[in-house]
Amino acid sequence: MRTKEILVKLLHKRAIIFPNVNDGKYSVILTEESHDNDGFKIDEIPEDSIIIKCDMFPNLKPESPTLFFKGNKSMRRRADYALVSESKKMIMFFELKKDSTNVKKIISQLKGAKCVIDYCEIIAEMFWEEKKIFGGFKCSYYIIRHGMQMKLSTIRIDSSDINKPRKITGSTATFNELL
Repeated sequence: MRTKEILVKLLHKRAIIFPNVNDGKYSVILTEESHDNDGFKIDEIPEDSIIIKCDMFPNLKPESPTLFFKGNKSMRRRADYALVSESKKMIMFFELKKDSTNVKKIISQLKGAKCVIDYCEIIAEMFWEEKKIFGGFKCSYYIIRHGMQMKLSTIRIDSSDINKPRKITGSTATFNELL
């Protein structure tokens, strides 16, 4: 079974975004819940892309009655989105911010989102007997300051280190510009 098929069967429809199609090209607009009218658009994404709303993973806020983790290492945090493409063997994690925020907190959010994806992989193995649905996938991590003038570096920055996510300011980019 393909990765996208498994994720569609595994995740609730509210936790998934499918790409928009316009003139045969695929795109997605990532938004923050608190800033619905602003967002970050990614154009020319692979056709097989699926976007997971990682921050929907069980409510882990301190006031939640179903609190499981203490949170003393910020493990209750999750980044906003993960874009998964099987054809590109890529998982891109995105945390959107309207303003500047402590990078350490954002890194915790990115780590939490990676844990959500790892959990999905384990569920696929245990319940669908699908081994390593993300085997061989490269992960990259991004902090997006959206709703501002675009500042996308033309220098290719290795964004595969979760402790050194690529920082982008702007409202749009192509998939290839993010690579």
